[in-house]
Amino acid sequence: EADPAQIRMAVIAPEKLIIRPGGAVLSIAWRPGTGEPRKKDFSLDVLSGNATAPQLMPHLKPGQNLYVLKLTDADASALLALQREVRAARASGVEGQGDIGAGLRDACWTGRFPTKSEPMPLEAHLRSEAGGDWTTLIAGVDLKDILKSAGISQLPSCA
Repeated sequence: EADPAQIRMAVIAPEKLIIRPGGAVLSIAWRPGTGEPRKKDFSLDVLSGNATAPQLMPHLKPGQNLYVLKLTDADASALLALQREVRAARASGVEGQGDIGAGLRDACWTGRFPTKSEPMPLEAHLRSEAGGDWTTLIAGVDLKDILKSAGISQLPSCA
């Protein structure tokens, strides 16, 4: 079981995308048996520097930036509580199903926003322990497709 304080997310995105403090989220859902699903968005803080993700540096292409993020202290504690709840349910014989995702809730764009024909490649990776391997959550995705599916045509200017 992962220590929430050690979980890291890495996002490789166009360098003109700015993720504001607390602007990225890790979403975790768990459905115990036939019960009501439990879903929580956990805030992520941007760490400075790329030293914690040297294995991902070869993924960077010109015009891209690597963000390494971690759970806020408060949300690391909240995720630990959810882990304990799931562990207790499973110990009592309840089977369940989990899901993990990521998202942006506060980001902006510097400069001119790309046209429809200009790709905005995006990758997201997750690591559950310090020094562990990175698991790819998404790769080869165009940020504009994600924005479009959320009903967003472009990100706000950072100005």
